Amino acid sequence: MNLVSSSGYIFFFPDEDDCHPCPNDTWSLKGWTKCEPRTVKYLQWSDPYPIALLVGVGVGLLLLIIVFVCFIVYRNTVLIKSANLLMSCFMMVGLAVSFGSVVLFMDEPSIHLCRAQQTMYALGFTLCVSCILVKAFRTFLAFMAFDPVSHHRLNKLYKPLIIMVLATSVQGLVCVFWLIYDTPNVDQTPPSNQSMIHVLQCSER
Repeated sequence: MNLVSSSGYIFFFPDEDDCHPCPNDTWSLKGWTKCEPRTVKYLQWSDPYPIALLVGVGVGLLLLIIVFVCFIVYRNTVLIKSANLLMSCFMMVGLAVSFGSVVLFMDEPSIHLCRAQQTMYALGFTLCVSCILVKAFRTFLAFMAFDPVSHHRLNKLYKPLIIMVLATSVQGLVCVFWLIYDTPNVDQTPPSNQSMIHVLQCSER
């Protein structure tokens, strides 16, 4: 009888009637005559996709440095003063942190990398958005100049540093509770029975 083994099972001998499961950390596909270790895949530094990401990160950080230098050199001009130098610098810091978080997605994932990836990106993104919120609020106040009473009331709420620190701190607390009660980890879900590739990645819950 010509029997064909199923996924995860093999026949040790051609004349056997029963197939045997593959040993630990090995697998076989349908019709295979031997078990082999599954290939483990993750984002490696030498792969084309991570290299493209790192090039993008490098370009982004270089542009941020150039913009920062320009802001510092021309900090006394009307244009830079109107752009709010302090908030602009904090915004660039947030963007730099967000860019830097991309590096944490490279290499073999671990529980510490999984935790740092989302936390670093969330804090950087929130810092950047809070600065945008401050700038938007300032623009809104400028359009409210025709109504002195409303402008005076809203101007009392215009506290750039407090708004930025409060928004980032709230996001920080959210990250702390998230890490405590629903912390991410390396996804240990086995691949499908028809795959010999085990993709290592962080669990997204």
